[in-house]
Amino acid sequence: MKTQKEKQFEEYDVMMSVFGELDENIEKLTDAFDVDVFAMGTSVKISGEEKDVLGALAAINALEKLCKKQPLGAQQVNMVIGYAKAGKEFDVEDLMGTVAITAR
Repeated sequence: MKTQKEKQFEEYDVMMSVFGELDENIEKLTDAFDVDVFAMGTSVKISGEEKDVLGALAAINALEKLCKKQPLGAQQVNMVIGYAKAGKEFDVEDLMGTVAITAR
């Protein structure tokens, strides 16, 4: 069932941080959740299937909290989207300063 939710940001700069440079963060989010995101001023409307809209909104809320504490990087954005997509509960504090170590 199609639905729409609205998110109001208190600060335009925070909204722009969540969207990312050239909207790269919000594009990742729209691809992951198959939703449409429309911004006007500091208001954002998210539309799509209810489960996807709720997941995208949860991710946006988490990204908003996170970017108020530290600059958003691709790794944090991907982790937030992954957790929200899986429907997992997570604390934004857990994502602060997270470093991934990979082997070659």
